[in-house]
Amino acid sequence: MASLAAALVFGRRAVAWALVLVVLYALPFAIFTNLHAVHNYYLYANGLFAISLVGVVAWHARPGWRRWIAFALIGCTVASMVQRTGRMNGST
Repeated sequence: MASLAAALVFGRRAVAWALVLVVLYALPFAIFTNLHAVHNYYLYANGLFAISLVGVVAWHARPGWRRWIAFALIGCTVASMVQRTGRMNGST
């Protein structure tokens, strides 16, 4: 969600790329719902689209901001993935 909000700030091209990558991230969950419910390791393949979304948004940022926005968005993405994976495995 942070990546989509940042994409809105950086223009139409960033929003278009962000929406494409969000759809590609969510599509396997929608198509293979039972598979993802039983085998939670399949979501790791979808992480590629989440990380790509962060990269695309950071690329469309202003040149001086790219590094800081990339660090912030990647940090949020990795933290949410770790938290979600921990919850799915029964810890935290």
